[in-house]
Amino acid sequence: EIAIQAKYMYENTDCYFDPSFAALHEIYGFHTPDKIGRLPNSKEIEDTLLKCGYSKVLHINDNNLTIASGSMIDFGGIVGGFSIIYAREILKAAGCKAFLIDDAGDIWFEGEKPDKSPWKVAVRDPRTGGNLAIIESKTPLAISTSGDYERYVVVDGKKYGHIMDPKTGKPAAYYDSVTVITNNPIQSDVLSTALFAMPPDKAYKWVED
Repeated sequence: EIAIQAKYMYENTDCYFDPSFAALHEIYGFHTPDKIGRLPNSKEIEDTLLKCGYSKVLHINDNNLTIASGSMIDFGGIVGGFSIIYAREILKAAGCKAFLIDDAGDIWFEGEKPDKSPWKVAVRDPRTGGNLAIIESKTPLAISTSGDYERYVVVDGKKYGHIMDPKTGKPAAYYDSVTVITNNPIQSDVLSTALFAMPPDKAYKWVED
């Protein structure tokens, strides 16, 4: 189910949500435990991009998944949304009427708080630690934030975030963070990642469309 939904989102974000960019993580050193990375040369990036492209490298046949040789898949940009949906089902089955679920930057809330006040969620400034905005609502909302400040590697004292621009094969560096608000946890999780990877002119047009 996750693989199929990821394919749909890949195709509907102009391929900017691409779980197969996990292969790029390998050449930048994201799999090292000490966050010390490296900058691959243009030939390495070019060769690795041949192993990327979700619909190209992952074949889905019923419940069987086949991945092309040398390719890698990371569902981290969508699995948080699925986790929230599963947790929501468990809480509702247990009789919970009002709750907030926070899965590492992916948030869902619903129900009426005991004091009848709206839910409030702060969007953190990734550089200062302060608040960029406060989101208030009495109706259910999904809120997801993607940024370059939690998962990164360091090369010569400079940080490089883990969200890749699948068109260039380089870490996306257009924004400090992107927050998306929707009524669907899977959509908000995926779209915050996809928009973070898009250049500003494309991202703003895509959102407006």
